[in-house]
Amino acid sequence: MNVNKKGIVIFLILCFSACSLKLMPSRDPWYAKHYIIMQDFEWDAYKQLSKEGKTQFQELFWTVRDPKAQALFTSRLDIVIKSFKTENRSTPWNTDRGRTFLLNGNPAEVRYADNTDLGGIVVVPTGGEGGGGLYGVNRERSNEDIGARQSELWVYPYMSYRITYQFNFAQPRQWKFSPKLSESSFREELELYNRQVTYGILDIKKYQEQLEELKKIK
Repeated sequence: MNVNKKGIVIFLILCFSACSLKLMPSRDPWYAKHYIIMQDFEWDAYKQLSKEGKTQFQELFWTVRDPKAQALFTSRLDIVIKSFKTENRSTPWNTDRGRTFLLNGNPAEVRYADNTDLGGIVVVPTGGEGGGGLYGVNRERSNEDIGARQSELWVYPYMSYRITYQFNFAQPRQWKFSPKLSESSFREELELYNRQVTYGILDIKKYQEQLEELKKIK
């Protein structure tokens, strides 16, 4: 393959990558905020709906759940907007840390390594859900010096286990979740629990019947 052809191939790959980025949830603002707490059958149904069907789905979404679940989501979203807007000012919930917070809430503690003169690993208890610590309701971190951090390890208690999520700093101002460096045992169970219980549906059978009706809307 000559140089010109190689250049064309690279150009097409870049174009495809850009197009793929446009297919991310950010193209649907409501979905970008809520898909992390949705159950599998809701994902599948939403993808099949027309524009009007999706509008009605969004109106139905919280009515089939306990009002306390919506209040919890709203409070977590407020913290996400305050804490992670440095990373993504327009849609801070569409970040790895933002999504994790919306689903799991405030970690019990945060361990992080930094580039400061102190060095080493620093452990910060947060007080858990509703606490006033690092990601608590009383702490806004919009001015955090994220460039000084190398990694954050969020720790969640689940049954008798401690579930961890590791986020590594990536230029220019992003934190990326690292599955390989996070303890995977029971992490999926924790997330499933939060989708099915914390944000649980009151009557799944009736709800599924309603979704089938939404699929008929053109």
